[in-house]
Amino acid sequence: MNINHTVTERFIKYAKIDTQSDPTSPTCPSTEKQKDLGKVLVAELLEMGINDAHMDENGYVWNNTKQYN
Repeated sequence: MNINHTVTERFIKYAKIDTQSDPTSPTCPSTEKQKDLGKVLVAELLEMGINDAHMDENGYVWNNTKQYN
């Protein structure tokens, strides 16, 4: 993976990912496809060396920032 993209290239890449929600769903996230963006972000963070990057069951992307201070 090449992480040397411009901000515009990254924005377009992320914007192409379908993250549409379902307003009638009681779950979080409301659709499984909403996790697709998180999966891409976690993969990029891991490739950048942020070894503890992960996504939880609700689609939130996390890491332990204490080790980077």
